[in-house]
Amino acid sequence: MHSRRSVLRTFSVATAAVAAPRVHASQASKHAHAPPWWLLHPLSEGDELDCGWTLDQLGPIVDGSSVVELTHPRQDPLRIHLCLHEGSPKGFAHTELFDLIVIDHGRGIRPVPEDLVPVLQKLEKAIQDNELASHSSFDHIADMMTHKERVAAFGAGQIQ
Repeated sequence: MHSRRSVLRTFSVATAAVAAPRVHASQASKHAHAPPWWLLHPLSEGDELDCGWTLDQLGPIVDGSSVVELTHPRQDPLRIHLCLHEGSPKGFAHTELFDLIVIDHGRGIRPVPEDLVPVLQKLEKAIQDNELASHSSFDHIADMMTHKERVAAFGAGQIQ
């Protein structure tokens, strides 16, 4: 059960992040900010996650999101976009503020491989632990967009 303090902290941080002036789609591709590794702490580049998946890289915040690239010795690399959500997340995994969108090139039908589920849960847990912590840095969150905003701005086929 959540304490009143944790509920209020969650509400105030979520409100601040969503209410902050956000980047306009026409400006999004002009801005690139350092990858938000603080969100994934203690995970880092090269860490083995689960079921053979490795955290290959975390991209900078550009075009409204940051991309986590996962690799597996027997599968194609997989890209997961970290986007904001405004109360209605679309991804398989999500937190109070962020949506983890597995990209399927705009078709919206790609099933999540079973061996990816624990990996997404591990990423989700890391982000949950960091997004609302009092020491978290909210640098450049205003430059992030929801998946819906990104699709409207750039087109589903352009989001890779």
